[in-house]
Amino acid sequence: MCKSLSQSLPMSYTCPSSIRAGDLLKSEDERLPFARRIRRRSAGAMGKSELKAMANRAKAKGLQKLRWYCQMCEKQCRDENGFRCHCSSESHRRQMAVFGQAPGRAVERFSGEFLEAFLALLRHGHRGSRVAATVVYSELVADRRHVHMNSTRWATLTEFVELLGRQGLARVEHTPKGWPGSSARGAKDRSNRKDHWLSPGIVVKVMSKSLAEKGHHYYKHKGLVRRVIGRYVGEIEMLESKHVARVDQDELETVIPQIGGLVRVVNGAYRGSNARLLSVDMERFSARLRVEKGFYEGRVLEAVEYEDICKVA
Repeated sequence: MCKSLSQSLPMSYTCPSSIRAGDLLKSEDERLPFARRIRRRSAGAMGKSELKAMANRAKAKGLQKLRWYCQMCEKQCRDENGFRCHCSSESHRRQMAVFGQAPGRAVERFSGEFLEAFLALLRHGHRGSRVAATVVYSELVADRRHVHMNSTRWATLTEFVELLGRQGLARVEHTPKGWPGSSARGAKDRSNRKDHWLSPGIVVKVMSKSLAEKGHHYYKHKGLVRRVIGRYVGEIEMLESKHVARVDQDELETVIPQIGGLVRVVNGAYRGSNARLLSVDMERFSARLRVEKGFYEGRVLEAVEYEDICKVA
C-alpha cells in the first residue's frame, strides 16, 4: 500500500503556510504566475544581447544631449564615452575629411535645411498667427532627427529670427519678454516684397548725417521723391528749401500722415497701391488701411507695418 504524503516526510519538516501540499509536486517554473513564466521563457529564448539592444532602442527614442550629437554623421551618442568612441571611428574621420575640403558648403547646407524646417512649421502649424519663436523652435527640436542650430551659420535663435524679418520671410517683432515673435507671411507678400521701396510722388524724411556734415540742412527734414535712380537712390526735392539732393534709400525713412491721409504701400502684398489711412496701432507699429483705387479698391488691410507705407504728396 502506498504511503501518504505526510508519512513520507521527515517528522521535523513543516510545510510553509503559503505553499499548499500539492504545490510541492510542481517545478519552480510552474509555481510562477503565468505572465512571469511567459516573460522568463521569452528572455531565455531571446538572449541577453537582444534584451540589451531592445533597452538601447527604448532609450534612443527620446532626445539626447546636444553635445553628444555629431551632425556630419547624424549620429546621436548617449554619453561622453560613446561620443569619444564615435569621434575616433573610421566613418567619422572620413566625414570630417569631406567637411574639411569645403566647410562653408556643409554649413550652408545645414543652414538651408534648418531654415526650411523652421518655416514649414511656422506655415503649417501657426499660419497667420502670432507666436513666440521659442515655441516654434521647441517643436522643431522635438524631432530627434532635426538639424541642430550649432551646425548652422546662426549662433543664436534671436539672430536667426532677425534674419527672417530682414529677408521678409516672417513678420518679426520684439515682445516685452525680449524674445522675438513671428508670423508667417503669405506667398503673395513674399513675392511682392523687394529690397527697394522708393517710388516717385511719396514724401520721405532724410536721415543722412553725411549730408549734414557737408553743411546741408537736410537732416530730419522732409522731401518729395521726384524720381528714382537705379532703384535704390532717390532724387529728393526738400519741401522747405526746394533744394534737390540725391539720397540713398538706406538714409531715408517713410512718413506716416495724419488719420485720413493718403498713403502708398511701398512693399509687401499690395505694393504700389494707394490707400487711405484709417487708424494706427502705436504699440505694434502698424496701420489699418483702405485701398482707394485699382484692382483691390475698397479692400481693408489690417496690421500693415509702418515701414511698408509712406505718405503721398
